[in-house]
Amino acid sequence: MTRILLISILLLAATAAVSSCEVTLNPFSAIKATTRETKALALADPVDLDLSIENINGQIEIRGESGRSSVSLQIEKIAYGSTKEQAQARLKKIKVLTDRQGDQISLHVQIPWGIWGNAPRVNFTLLVPATLKRAGARSVNGRLSATGLSASEAIELTTVNGSVSLTGRSSLAELRSTNGRIEVQFQGEAHLSAENGSIGGALTAGPIDVSTTNGSIELSLIQPRGGQIQAQNGRIQVQLIQTTDLKISATSSTGNVEMIGFPAGAVERANRSRGAQAHALLGAGDRTLKLRTQNGSISVELDHAAQQ
Repeated sequence: MTRILLISILLLAATAAVSSCEVTLNPFSAIKATTRETKALALADPVDLDLSIENINGQIEIRGESGRSSVSLQIEKIAYGSTKEQAQARLKKIKVLTDRQGDQISLHVQIPWGIWGNAPRVNFTLLVPATLKRAGARSVNGRLSATGLSASEAIELTTVNGSVSLTGRSSLAELRSTNGRIEVQFQGEAHLSAENGSIGGALTAGPIDVSTTNGSIELSLIQPRGGQIQAQNGRIQVQLIQTTDLKISATSSTGNVEMIGFPAGAVERANRSRGAQAHALLGAGDRTLKLRTQNGSISVELDHAAQQ
């Protein structure tokens, strides 16, 4: 029997809104207008929460809390004008639309083209159940952060200009930034991509696909299950922790390849006229990890202390 779960949006606490104007040194104008709202959304079943946010200018922060059965939504809207009245008028034109379908909550920002040149933005802070179905956030200009999440399906964070950070676990994480750093502490399958920015952190127990065009990659891989790490212009530094049955292939077109802490006879090096290439085998080598950089060095270290 199919049970249709509806997320009932109930007002658990009075919505608070505060407006203020202040003189700023913003290059577009002198006056800033700000409103802040806090809403509480009750959930029929927190583990089925499917949350998505689409922003244009502004940061998004999602924090998971154990035992929470509702969503606390804090929205800060900011607009500028040459006068107090103009700033407040522009502020009123910024809309945050909420769409609910069954167990899905979607938030979408609308900013009219007429006020685009005055740097309006919307900042989100959400407190959500730590265990949920899916969480997704997208922005054009703004930092994205998600902490304390355990998603049964996926976590997706994408921005054009800004950093991305994630702490949590899920079946799949997809993190992308065109101009900004990606930082992770994550368990599960991970797809990380940065065009102009570095990637760092720790990944546990999942196949991975990590790439950057201009930036370094520095990762600790715990119980790695294979995958690939690629950098076009940047070094790759990997630490392997609790690693068994892994085949490793590392290639640099112009730099050195270091394999540190591997058992005697586990590493083979290929003769190349330019760059370097090395292969290593741990156990049966049932899974394969490929590392490649066009311009940069590669370092792979096997952590013996953590192997115990």
